[in-house]
Amino acid sequence: MELDEILQTNRIDSGKPEILFSTLQMLLTTLPDMIFVKDINLVYVASTDSFAAMTGHSSVTDIIGRTDEEIFESRELAMRYVADDRKLLSGGKHLIDYVEPLTDKDGTPRYSATSKYILKNGDGVPVGLLGISRDVTNKVRARQQYQQEIEYLFNLPADAYAAVFIDVTDWRIIGQRRQVIHQYEVPLFDTLSHFINIAETGVVDADGEAYQFYRDFTEEALSSIYLKGKSGLSMEYLRRMSDGNSYWVRDEIKFMSDPENDHLCLMLVIRDVDSAHKDEEQLRRAAETDGMTGLLNRAASRQKIQAFLSGEGSNGKHATFMIDIDNFKAVNDNFGHREGDLLLTRLAEGIRACFRDSDIISRIGGDEFFVLAKHMSSHDAAKARADKLLSLAQDICAPYASVSTSISIGVSLFHEDGDTLTDLYVKADGALYLAKNRGKNQVAFASELHQADA
Repeated sequence: MELDEILQTNRIDSGKPEILFSTLQMLLTTLPDMIFVKDINLVYVASTDSFAAMTGHSSVTDIIGRTDEEIFESRELAMRYVADDRKLLSGGKHLIDYVEPLTDKDGTPRYSATSKYILKNGDGVPVGLLGISRDVTNKVRARQQYQQEIEYLFNLPADAYAAVFIDVTDWRIIGQRRQVIHQYEVPLFDTLSHFINIAETGVVDADGEAYQFYRDFTEEALSSIYLKGKSGLSMEYLRRMSDGNSYWVRDEIKFMSDPENDHLCLMLVIRDVDSAHKDEEQLRRAAETDGMTGLLNRAASRQKIQAFLSGEGSNGKHATFMIDIDNFKAVNDNFGHREGDLLLTRLAEGIRACFRDSDIISRIGGDEFFVLAKHMSSHDAAKARADKLLSLAQDICAPYASVSTSISIGVSLFHEDGDTLTDLYVKADGALYLAKNRGKNQVAFASELHQADA
């Protein structure tokens, strides 16, 4: 709009220039936008503090009366601005909201949405230009991230079962892609309710993080995570597929804002980590396992028992069994070490068969085994288990009857004989030697140690 047109609309009282000047001063000092004014020779005649700061100067007075070549360190950048301005003036048309790169004083790339207007006098002759810029760095970066995430829908990584793009604000699936891994393909989701149902029911561990996440998969819960400053999260867990098999997966969730409508969106990618997880599990088990018998080794059993007694088993009743082969050296000496090793592996199998999978069973020395039987409620229950093992061991040791091979067992009870693994171990070991001193091939309890001392 030309000056005479503005006057005709009564938008400006030309008789009060001091008010207009004060208004301009106020706008230049208070508006958050970066504003500058250049004359027809592209010399700066006014600007906001924010614009001066963007150019790397501490005060507006550092740029007034100077050109782009004089205030910008980058000659390339200055020449580009000059060329843009000359093109604007020669073309005679305003430039509205075009995005251009900026570089702040520490060199960080930023972006602005800039509008430039040609200023004309009352005769319609250009006398300068007005520039208004808004920092849109966050919006540009959001758009870039948005576009990168959208690419998942077209270029799934080789290890991804599926990618699902969700508009959380509208609560709908925008798009999804899938591919076959392990001869299994994730189903297409008709609705978000269908997706949530499949996601929740497929989690094997109902006490794990993934199950909790999908159980609470709502607009409110997701928005709360995003508002707390989290741009995403990742979860590894065992997922049961519709073919009945279970595989380790990693769900990667990334939050973003749709740059067009500010809706909260998320991209969820389900990735296959089964091989890597099982390789890691295999290495962990190898480090915990006795190579000959396949039972836990001493260090691993100690760690697991201590964790159990100080955690979920702290208030329960449990029993520990110290088991030793009687006359084992005679087996090696008379039948050979190969037979000795065979006896160890067979006895390990017998011990495993005698106890539950949830019990902690280990080989702690050459011919010594140690077991924590969980939730064994009484002395009688422990005695029955020990007697069963003694009977089983007689069959296992029968080939070596000529050297009187058998087993002896020492038993201690949690709380009754001690509250720590060290106490239980010492008491069970004492009971074991009591059983050996009584003639071997029998069980003795830690509570009997007091009677023996008396």
